[in-house]
Amino acid sequence: MKSSRRLSHYISLASSASYRYASGTYLLEGSELIHEFVSQNSPVHVKSLCMSRDFHLNKLPNLAGERKAALESVLANFAANDPAYLKSYQINRITDSNSEGIVAEIEMIDHKFPKKNILILDGIRNPGNMGALLRSAVYFNWDTVVVIPEAADPFGVACVRAARNAQSYVGIETIKPEGLEEIFSPDRTLFLAIPSPVERLNLNEYGDLMKAGSKVLILGSESHGISEKLRNHCREAKNVYEVNVLNLNPKQMESLNVSIAGSILMSKLQDLNANEAVQISKLNRSNV
Repeated sequence: MKSSRRLSHYISLASSASYRYASGTYLLEGSELIHEFVSQNSPVHVKSLCMSRDFHLNKLPNLAGERKAALESVLANFAANDPAYLKSYQINRITDSNSEGIVAEIEMIDHKFPKKNILILDGIRNPGNMGALLRSAVYFNWDTVVVIPEAADPFGVACVRAARNAQSYVGIETIKPEGLEEIFSPDRTLFLAIPSPVERLNLNEYGDLMKAGSKVLILGSESHGISEKLRNHCREAKNVYEVNVLNLNPKQMESLNVSIAGSILMSKLQDLNANEAVQISKLNRSNV
């Protein structure tokens, strides 16, 4: 692909969510993130690469030793087989930050593995929050993230940067609320994150909850919470609980950022015996 065509392709990947999904690829910028990607056992691959002609690894003081050698190998392979060099101002048309002069096109993950722990994000429009939640999902072993439409695109450049490319290690799907029937199956336990305190359960009385093999955590936006439309669909689920992070200092801090609260919940729901920081109650269906 000629450099001019590659530039046009990359600009479209950076600016258009529909183009990204049609291509099945997204952009990863910067030597550090690209190195982390190529050095991990990721199920997906670098499809193409763009560099500015003045890009050189020796200009990167934080990249040395084995890290530098690994990235040099990747760059040499693309330079020999698929070279695409751009001027610095052209690279800056692709990225929305001060670029080091290197951008990679990454394949989206083909999500076919079992869906055990599922995170549903409803109305999370801030790319920073979306990225942080994706990163935490990978860290705490939540293998699937479902994004309800009208949220930030998880494959946008800013979101990928915030997630440090967690997109390559977790399955991501976009599903409308009415398409969640399969996820809301009787063998899964649903947890709806809410901002207000809930009546705390004695978990010893809920053996099935403590043994829950497959969990679904639903997070809403900080301003509106979980949408009424999505809450209505939760009525049909068998095992539904409300959950929130216990506020230990309500006089000083009203609530947590959704990415921080969501990360705490993902961590604690992995081990329901360790629930000191989490409040859980059976869903009052009359309030749904």
